[in-house]
Amino acid sequence: MLDWLIVGAGLHGVHLAHVLLQRGGVPRSRLRLLDPHPTPLTRWRHLTANVGMTFLRSPSVHHIGLDADDLYRFARSAAGRWLTEFRDPYHRPSLALFNAHADAIVRKHRFDELLLSGSVCGLQRVRRGWRVITEQGDLVVRRVVLAIGRTALHRPEWARAAADPRIVHIFEPGFERERLLSTERIVVVGGGISAAQTATVLARAGHPEVTLVMRQPIRKAHFDSDPCWNGPKCLTKFWHTRSYVERRRQIQTGRYRGTMPHDVARELLQLVGDQRIALKIAEVTTCTVTPGGTLCVHLNSNETIAADRVLLATGFDQARPGSPWLDRVIVSEGLPCAPCGYPIPDKTLAWAPDLYVSGALAELELGATAPNLRGARLAAERLLCAVN
Repeated sequence: MLDWLIVGAGLHGVHLAHVLLQRGGVPRSRLRLLDPHPTPLTRWRHLTANVGMTFLRSPSVHHIGLDADDLYRFARSAAGRWLTEFRDPYHRPSLALFNAHADAIVRKHRFDELLLSGSVCGLQRVRRGWRVITEQGDLVVRRVVLAIGRTALHRPEWARAAADPRIVHIFEPGFERERLLSTERIVVVGGGISAAQTATVLARAGHPEVTLVMRQPIRKAHFDSDPCWNGPKCLTKFWHTRSYVERRRQIQTGRYRGTMPHDVARELLQLVGDQRIALKIAEVTTCTVTPGGTLCVHLNSNETIAADRVLLATGFDQARPGSPWLDRVIVSEGLPCAPCGYPIPDKTLAWAPDLYVSGALAELELGATAPNLRGARLAAERLLCAVN
């Protein structure tokens, strides 16, 4: 029987496995990661490649290594020196450097050997742990960590109504931005960092017409949440709040959704000024198709944009991850949830005996940064308390 099964081999899952093995004393033979992708961090690479990310939004102290300065030390090593590039403020690493550091950790600790291929369909409490039901069969393990991220994509009503395969979400499985034809006229819909990065990389790739449609003028913020969530200023108040409705309100207020860092905005506006991107501050109302097959994107400003492709950079739905299988587990196992539907874990992130959560599922205990790299590091600290 495994001691630990971590569901999800993304940034959270790999970091938690790293910490449990190196700091928690868990033997390699007693821990596995479960993920539908063939290698660790596959989805991370897919998402960042599709938006053309070049620098992380997080500072250099947030990564999947053990110590805060691990990434910086890697940047000074022979393996990382040639990739060393940081962007101020907050010493944000390039994606190339971050990924090289992550790859070095995965190789060094052979995390690919710990990866089980599969998707969870259900969980059942058993005498000494949990039965994990997967498409490939059942696993009986002592402890389970749910390190799953949001996967339900937000599609505006007009996009669902149009039901045209050329209207694609940039995070859709199977979609690869680099396969777009260079002759395509593209409309990007969205107002945050992903939309800005996508429009920027498309314009730089030479697409003849790139239009970015945003509901509001550009809003700049260094991070996607108030920096006070990185320290005690916001977290102390949050942890002293007993009402989970109020905790959810604090999380929503503390997040800067639909924003972008100053450097991303600067690059975008430079391309707008060079007339390589058309920026429209408006809302899409409908999308129709001409008899010749051209997509027509209609705006509430009475403008119509002709396009060969519409890319939705509209993020993820904010509903609890894991549906529908997790809905059934919550009912069958009586797992406690707040009115918003999210787990109510204890201070060690235990949702039930020997069942732990990380990422978005841990928001009501870790706060606004729970889904981010900062949240992964906080979750690892809590899990160590459970081990010890």
